[in-house]
Amino acid sequence: MNSGKGYNREEILAVFRFLDGVLVLTDLEKEGIIYNELRSKEVEKVAYITNFERLAISQLVLEELEEKFSVVPKEIQGKLQNIEEREVLRQLLRQAIRASSLEEFLKFMQN
Repeated sequence: MNSGKGYNREEILAVFRFLDGVLVLTDLEKEGIIYNELRSKEVEKVAYITNFERLAISQLVLEELEEKFSVVPKEIQGKLQNIEEREVLRQLLRQAIRASSLEEFLKFMQN
């Protein structure tokens, strides 16, 4: 363990190996666990969104939409890649879980 400044690269890789080798979870569940654990240790300490966090949340949004609606239009994928605000991405993840249609999600995304 390092000096309390979050996880180092080896510790992060150990988490990935553990989740891949021991737990029977979907990729989405693994990403959620990793995201929550890393966020609790590091992300709260910084004012900006990290590339890892943006990628993790965007991926969770895409996975949720794909699971619910089978296909995710390129338009949505492209817009998600350009969002840099943590709270906007978190709201989109919640909306992806709640949306009853892709149209409803896209309408929310455009606001």
